[in-house]
Amino acid sequence: MKLAICSLVILSVAVAIEAYGWRGGCKSQDDCPEDECCMGFSNFYGSCRKRLAKGYNCQPNLKRGEKFYFGQCPCEVGLECTMRDDYDFPGSQYVKDARCRQPPTEAPIAESTEAPVLPEE
Repeated sequence: MKLAICSLVILSVAVAIEAYGWRGGCKSQDDCPEDECCMGFSNFYGSCRKRLAKGYNCQPNLKRGEKFYFGQCPCEVGLECTMRDDYDFPGSQYVKDARCRQPPTEAPIAESTEAPVLPEE
């Protein structure tokens, strides 16, 4: 009986250390720095983990729970998880090379300040 209680205490301490100890525990996104997310391991606790850098594989439309992300953090701030339409993986219609990428930037359309040239009569 003492061995079972001792084992349970050790297991509880190990879980608490994993959740709140050396890795930086969190209960919501507010507990983590901006370059990290609160990734949950259950509905009660999570761990602050680094957001994904440019070029890393990611999950488009990553679902977030009420307090935590589950499975994977999103991309770093300023990056988007996008899939390449031109990527073709033989034998699979689902692989679309989803990675953290810079969002496309559209050049602003320059407005002309010159008067329009009218055709001569």
